[in-house]
Amino acid sequence: MDEKRRDYLAKCVLGCILLDCTALSVALQKITSEDLYAPIDRDIFVFIKSEYDKTGTAPDMVSICNRYISDDRFTKLGGITQYVIPLQDIAITASSVEALCSKLVAIRNREKVYNEATSLLQSLKSDRPLDEIVSNFLAASEKILLNTDCTGSWIIESMKSAVKKSLDVASGKSPQIGLKTGYSDLDRILQGLRPGSLTIIAGRPGMGKTALALNIMLNMAKHDVSCVIFSLEMTSEELAERMIAIDAEIVAHDLRSGTLTESEYSSVFTTLRTCDKARIFIDDDASVTISSLCEKAKL
Repeated sequence: MDEKRRDYLAKCVLGCILLDCTALSVALQKITSEDLYAPIDRDIFVFIKSEYDKTGTAPDMVSICNRYISDDRFTKLGGITQYVIPLQDIAITASSVEALCSKLVAIRNREKVYNEATSLLQSLKSDRPLDEIVSNFLAASEKILLNTDCTGSWIIESMKSAVKKSLDVASGKSPQIGLKTGYSDLDRILQGLRPGSLTIIAGRPGMGKTALALNIMLNMAKHDVSCVIFSLEMTSEELAERMIAIDAEIVAHDLRSGTLTESEYSSVFTTLRTCDKARIFIDDDASVTISSLCEKAKL
């Protein structure tokens, strides 16, 4: 069943990953090593994923070649270099990795359903109850198509964890759960910005959303928290001007027009000295994709 097509698609996916490391984060959301056809390709995929898990970036071609340079499996193929370089050639573009993974998963799922159907036919020859046989087949097929592996936990475990954290905070064993925003009332309500949570600042245009976000970021950066801004509208220089105006308590227009007073310029230079040690990174690439954004955030 579609072995050649599955093998070709798997090699295309590997080629995309070798072309652009950002393709790996997309592939990891779609496939596992078991979806690849050839054992060699599975091995390479596992190695790339393990290095990605350790360092946050995919290994380059040199690292991959060094890993398999003495592997006998590649000797018959002319060496690891002769095997991986053509993979890049068959990959059209790295941006096509999501579509390739979807096709690969579809073929893999058909194979799984086919195997379940074969098992069903064998079970029909046994003395097992018919309703049990059919029920097992439907459950297995649904699990394949919906990818419904159980990865959760019993709610009582999460309850116990939440209570333990609360007791630790109350007894002083651990600090406030989230990162402090610098606004005491907001921190009291939110208990800080919690790891793994999404906090959205919403409001009408001109209501101060960006100013509030930059203020929070400056407050965190002053406490050695690394921060990153992905801006799809404002340039890095425009954001920098607003951050200077916020921290130095001046009017941004006066900064751009050069009409600041001597004392105001003194405040600006104080801000520059403070922000010189702050770990704030701004990416103003308006064409950034979700996958590349995730990749950059890990750097």
